[in-house]
Amino acid sequence: MIAALILAFQFTRDLLPLYEESVARLVREHGDTAAPVVDRMRDLTGYLVRNRRFAEAEPWLRRIGDPEPLGDAASALGRPAEAAAHYQRCATASCIAKLAALSEGERALALYRKALALEEASGGAKLAVRLNDVALLSREEPLFRRALALQEKALGPRHPEVATTLNNLASLLLEKDRVAEAEPLARRAHSILAAALGRRNVRTAVSASNLADILRASRRERESIALYRQALEVFTESLGSDHPWTREAAAALAAK
Repeated sequence: MIAALILAFQFTRDLLPLYEESVARLVREHGDTAAPVVDRMRDLTGYLVRNRRFAEAEPWLRRIGDPEPLGDAASALGRPAEAAAHYQRCATASCIAKLAALSEGERALALYRKALALEEASGGAKLAVRLNDVALLSREEPLFRRALALQEKALGPRHPEVATTLNNLASLLLEKDRVAEAEPLARRAHSILAAALGRRNVRTAVSASNLADILRASRRERESIALYRQALEVFTESLGSDHPWTREAAAALAAK
């Protein structure tokens, strides 16, 4: 009955009281640690997390005891040291990658490599994500290209995640002064994101700025300025004038 009520009212009201009533009923029927009780508490915390109600979710997450969701809640609530402690209790590729994101330098790279090895060994669905994680720190071109090939096969050539990897690879090639190779990748990334998300989307604006950097490096100033202006408008509108991306785009225009 509670499940039916949850389904019926999921778009019109706060469902927390219904979940709490359902948990209480299951506790009375099965005891506090029975599998149906834990499963319903996971449903409850999933609802709260989806609605970014992390402070309310945290006590329930502590009752369940799963380290990764506890780490996610602590991270979202601005407690990175506590989040890291939770992730250290978990041996999955996902936990290790999240721990890496809270780390720096060689430790972060070592953790990302460990997560990548686990994902490869298990044939996990996030192998391309792990390849990108490592490549962003190690600046290893073959890893970006491998991630790109996996994403194109799994997601199709016009998926936004493909565009992210294209942008990452283009930026690396620009660092290596391989501008002619970088440009078609950046153009393709920008085209994908503009079609999928629209030109007023922040991710599309980031790709416009990346392409502008490449065009400026090839001395095509007029084209680069138009793209910097496009990016600046979106960043100012969506992120505000004090955001680092907004300031970077403004500085790039000022340097024309």
